[in-house]
Amino acid sequence: MSSPASPPAGFIWLFLEGNPGEPDALYLEIPTSRIRKSSLKPGKYLRFLSYAILAVDGTIAQSPGPTLDLVADESQLDDCGVYIFYPSEIKTSEELSARRADVEVVKQRSQFGASESARLDSFADAISVRDAVSFFNSVPSMFTHAMHIVAHARGTPWILHLINSRRGFEDDEGVTDLDDIDDPRNGFCGEVRLHPMFDASVCAILKTPNHILDMNDIPPALVRSFDDNSESHPTDVRYTLQYLDENPKYESAYIPNNSDAAFKSNHDTSLRPSALLFHYRYGASALVKWGKGLDKRIPPSRPPEAITATVGQVVTTNPQLQDERKKNRDFKREEQGMQGTSHNNTAWTTEAVLETYHPLDVLRMISPSYNPEIDEAFDQDVEVQECPQLPEGFTDNIAKWRNAVV
Repeated sequence: MSSPASPPAGFIWLFLEGNPGEPDALYLEIPTSRIRKSSLKPGKYLRFLSYAILAVDGTIAQSPGPTLDLVADESQLDDCGVYIFYPSEIKTSEELSARRADVEVVKQRSQFGASESARLDSFADAISVRDAVSFFNSVPSMFTHAMHIVAHARGTPWILHLINSRRGFEDDEGVTDLDDIDDPRNGFCGEVRLHPMFDASVCAILKTPNHILDMNDIPPALVRSFDDNSESHPTDVRYTLQYLDENPKYESAYIPNNSDAAFKSNHDTSLRPSALLFHYRYGASALVKWGKGLDKRIPPSRPPEAITATVGQVVTTNPQLQDERKKNRDFKREEQGMQGTSHNNTAWTTEAVLETYHPLDVLRMISPSYNPEIDEAFDQDVEVQECPQLPEGFTDNIAKWRNAVV
């Protein structure tokens, strides 16, 4: 089925990678009404979208035309217009894809394990000290919770890779020393109704001023009243909720478009949500909601793929990490070997064995039916993401079991 020759009525096309007529071009099909509602300077907003998605500065031109017809920041856009983003620096397809926002960041996981819940409590506590009870509207705290910008399910390796792939984007604001997916700068406090809309890319959050847009480029927010002086809108920045979905039911059921976030009046400004992460997420949500041709482009760079090994563990296939993991394990064995093994050292305890050896190694020592092929999986790097509290008497039961089978 061939692509249409022009956008449908009420929409524009913005080509990000490739040009009109190319079958593998990546472009956005955006409702013109959403552009007008998102920024007072439509041409400038298209530059921001391009920057958020590709992390590259550039200009917007209208197509087709015999000459390069640049679009000014204040320009109103033509209905059914076709626009092209031109990077300020020549980039190969591989270079563009490496920095492109990845739609995987919006994917969530439905539930968390016990130890993850403890980490999320710490994450939420740090955010509650900084944010208003609800970022965008006044509701009781029982109707709010802490939300991640980059989904918690992606994990710390993901967010570190994301940051490294976009060095210099938004001047690395809020990420220079960020090293954990549960850092409060990767989150904010939102009402429970906001969470599913945020995850579904119905809306996104824009921080101004940023590399492209100023605070006054965004329509003013409605005045929000506060019960006391403990919460307020900051005067130096705006964190603005913007709807990407045209369905008016979302806005009528929640809060108006361009509502601004509030913080505790005495909050630490250095711990505000990261502009880099919010705008990466904005770009990813724009691709989810408006993107065309994404499946035909080179995928963005991602961290080493992880597969589930056992409950509570993730095994990665990074050869360097595998080698380091194996060296560390061998070192522990050699160190304990100099002190004597469990067969000739009466002081050796079950706790010492489990502290020195991985459970798979223990199983190998005591079980004649151990499958050596398991070693191949074990020699991969194992990053423990969830380690539930051992039940009382667990190590004693292990000792009894070992004495029975050895």
